[in-house]
Amino acid sequence: MKFGFFFNRTLVILKIMTTMNNFNRFVKILVKNG
Repeated sequence: MKFGFFFNRTLVILKIMTTMNNFNRFVKILVKNG
């Protein structure tokens, strides 16, 4: 049970990190085009 909770939390953290990376890339493209 505890392992499943930890696994889900890790997936959430990975998803947040991926979202942040995509957001940073989007901002860089905006700055370059701006």
